[in-house]
Amino acid sequence: MPRREKLAGPGEAFRPRSPAVLTVMVVAVAVTWASPGLASNGAYPITTSTRAAGRGGAEIALGDDGFALISNPAGLSATWGYRIDLGLSFRFGQVTYTNALNRDEVGDGFPSAAPAFAVVWDFEAPRPSDAVPQAGLEADSGLESAGLPLDIGLALYAVGGGGRTDADFRTAVFPQGESERGNFVITGLAVGGAYRVGPRVSVGLSVTAMYMTFENAGITGVGGDQTAGLVRNFVQAPFDQVDPSPDDLFEPAGVPVTWTEIFDNAGAPNSLSTSRIDIEDASGVGVAATLGFLVEVTDWLTLGLTYRSPGVFSDVKGEATLDSSAALASGEAALEIIQLGFLGNHLPDDGVNLVGNYDFKLKNFRLPQMLGLGVAVRPHARVLFVCDVKWLDWSAAFDEFDVLLSNGDNRDLNEITSNQTSSSIETQQPMQWRDQWVFALGAAFAVNDWVSLRLGWNYGKNPVPRKTEDPFSAASVEHHAAVGLGFSWERVRLDLAFVHTFVKARTINNSVVNEDFNGIRHKADQDTVWLGLSYVW
Repeated sequence: MPRREKLAGPGEAFRPRSPAVLTVMVVAVAVTWASPGLASNGAYPITTSTRAAGRGGAEIALGDDGFALISNPAGLSATWGYRIDLGLSFRFGQVTYTNALNRDEVGDGFPSAAPAFAVVWDFEAPRPSDAVPQAGLEADSGLESAGLPLDIGLALYAVGGGGRTDADFRTAVFPQGESERGNFVITGLAVGGAYRVGPRVSVGLSVTAMYMTFENAGITGVGGDQTAGLVRNFVQAPFDQVDPSPDDLFEPAGVPVTWTEIFDNAGAPNSLSTSRIDIEDASGVGVAATLGFLVEVTDWLTLGLTYRSPGVFSDVKGEATLDSSAALASGEAALEIIQLGFLGNHLPDDGVNLVGNYDFKLKNFRLPQMLGLGVAVRPHARVLFVCDVKWLDWSAAFDEFDVLLSNGDNRDLNEITSNQTSSSIETQQPMQWRDQWVFALGAAFAVNDWVSLRLGWNYGKNPVPRKTEDPFSAASVEHHAAVGLGFSWERVRLDLAFVHTFVKARTINNSVVNEDFNGIRHKADQDTVWLGLSYVW
């Protein structure tokens, strides 16, 4: 039988021309795709494994726990025996936003926790109990393998997103401040395995089923030309009784006009933040696959290669409430200049209640494909150096999302937003993220047979452009420093890690998400504590 040598160890197109009341009827979601809970490399954490966290997230060329199934499934062939791995990380996010009206920070309550679980079955012949490796780096070189060279695993983990956050945001329309709340989490269940095709080459494959939950409440962001419907005349009568004149359209100069033109001519205050939207109980399902290779070039050099397919999701569906009451209050006086009692004359329910309930749908959401290369070098039995380079295709995945509100139950909102043909509002959420390169460097040192020390650094280039940056998000952070400790007792492993994300500060300019974001000084940093517990046999 061959010896089983294992290396292991520690956009402008969305800017409306119209004023405040225009965006009463325009909806888009200021999505907190990457709130402080999980974001480190874009909308992803730097890793799921506590051991890899201590090395700055470097893990592609290793297989030192069951979470290799997520990063490079071929690494399962380098894990020792049967094992169960548990992980828990607590993230302390600090996000501040400052402008003329705001000097505040995002509150995320109790530190967001991300649990993880993995189990691995080794189909090779069991070893005697005294063969359990005790060295801090867990290299079981020299152990003979027998049987089927197959390892299979299962992992349940948080793919990405963020924990629950809460912030107060003030604008000219909402000088008292409006609550911005978000909760976006994607949970994954991965299953797969690794097969050793030769003494030093393994291939692995995993498939991850994902479940996404999304809630968001706050001031609407992106506008769009949703008020191009023609203005009609109504009398104080039931909804279906229109003014009996030959033409029921409002024609102030003998020519029909749209609601957009009315708002422009009224000169109402120009703002994109005029309404609130509350999205609840939205969810969707998705799937992605990961293919990986692990090549043990020599006894001291291992290479890893991994590819993750785009994460494809169903429509994310939920319920939404659109409240344009504040916009009505800020713009009604301007409309009275055109005609006394304008809203009462041209809306079926007199414009007295601009709150509507809708079915919410987020279409075409997906996660980026990823390509990664890893190198692991062991110059000494008690020393390990690792390096990962990853490319994430955020530009294709997070370019623009389609948002649909349908089956609206407010007749006034339907009249203005839907051109009298439907009760739906459809718009786009621009993201325009750029592709991201991630570099991770790590080292592990076996202090003795039962203690190992890990150090690491991680840099993920910020994928978020200023024009779509969310001041309540931590997605723009880049540099991370990491330290970790590992302890081994018989079959039990205990791992600890601490990752500090350095402050990233930028001023948002020319926002296409929300004009009220212009001029905000946005700062974000994050600290994460990781705990890991493993049992091998």
